[in-house]
Amino acid sequence: MTDDRREAAGAWEVCAICAVMAVFAWGAVFYGNGVSLPILHQRHGWSVGEISTAMLFFSVAGVLSTLIVGRLVDRVAPASALLWGALAIGGGLLLIGHIDALWQLYAIYGLLGLGYPALGTAGVSVIMSQWFRHRYGLGLAIALSGASLGGSTFPAIMAWLSARIGFPATMELFGVVLIAGVLPLAGALALLDRGRRRSQGPVTRDLSVWGLGVAAVVRRPLFWAVTVACGVGLGAQVGFLAHQINFLATSSSVVTASLVTTATVVVGALGRFLFGWLSGRLHPRGLIAACFALQACGQLAIALASDFEVQIGLALLIGFTVGAIVMLPPILLRHLFGNRDFGQIFGVTNVALYIGMGGGPWLVGVLRDLAGSYGPAFMVMAGGQVLAAVVLSQARGGAGSGLGTAVDGE
Repeated sequence: MTDDRREAAGAWEVCAICAVMAVFAWGAVFYGNGVSLPILHQRHGWSVGEISTAMLFFSVAGVLSTLIVGRLVDRVAPASALLWGALAIGGGLLLIGHIDALWQLYAIYGLLGLGYPALGTAGVSVIMSQWFRHRYGLGLAIALSGASLGGSTFPAIMAWLSARIGFPATMELFGVVLIAGVLPLAGALALLDRGRRRSQGPVTRDLSVWGLGVAAVVRRPLFWAVTVACGVGLGAQVGFLAHQINFLATSSSVVTASLVTTATVVVGALGRFLFGWLSGRLHPRGLIAACFALQACGQLAIALASDFEVQIGLALLIGFTVGAIVMLPPILLRHLFGNRDFGQIFGVTNVALYIGMGGGPWLVGVLRDLAGSYGPAFMVMAGGQVLAAVVLSQARGGAGSGLGTAVDGE
């Protein structure tokens, strides 16, 4: 076996680890939140707006955590990020079924927010960046397919188990499974990373550090245009997704709405692979703008639709681009600015992403309570995605030093 093959084998093993990380992050937290919201609403009588405010605490904690995760991966060891994520998310899941006050809900969502970046997009993207260069887009698409697997299975299982053994026991079970599943991954990643550092062979030469570095990148207007646009667009997407089950449950049961979410995630997996393949052939900036525009159309239409079957079809349309919008921002940043200090560069962008992830669901919840329906809230989210698409389509220029050319596809 040649050295190049050994490098590829090591990289794809890391890709598999990242895929399992994504299963837990998206299944237990990102999509699992959609199951928790209506159950907590029914159990405690808190309003949708009050429960949605928890996402603000999730967002604030996530902003802090994403900066820490980037430095952990860049400066310490990738495995330390997995330990961080497993203990924080697992602990939050073990506790959430036993709360009886809103402040406890907010505290637990803060704990989940501390752990989510380590196993979610931030952790996956920066870990993958250390191992991939020419096939980074493809590798990231494969790793984030774990998000589709987790999102398509965990919410339906959570809803089904909650109806049979109760919400507290269900969340305790998921907390134990997550901790038991992620800790061995941290050990495996530590061994792979140690072998990579010792070899100092083709892996290191092929993945030579390139780019401007965090200090130069954050001074560029293009970086902030991309960062703000992605934060607004992702916030609008998560605003819809966090309330999707609760919205659909007004015309069906929570279990049925969870199954629709499962179908949405499966469709999203197909979209992720399509856009991951296209990212090596087309400029990722245009791909993200197109995804935002498509989601805006879907959210506007679903806000006006009253037939449940039509709502399902529109949810599938929105879901087709869900995975791409999560995947494409790190690809675009790496495309424009290189892999030098990538964990810290993407960490800065993740501040905007987490503000959007927290602000979107909160705003949807508040608008829903004020209007008495989700229609106006989804229209506002559609407007945010149109704005993000326009900003990205108008943002021009490269980062200099020849970094405006695609490097993600072979």
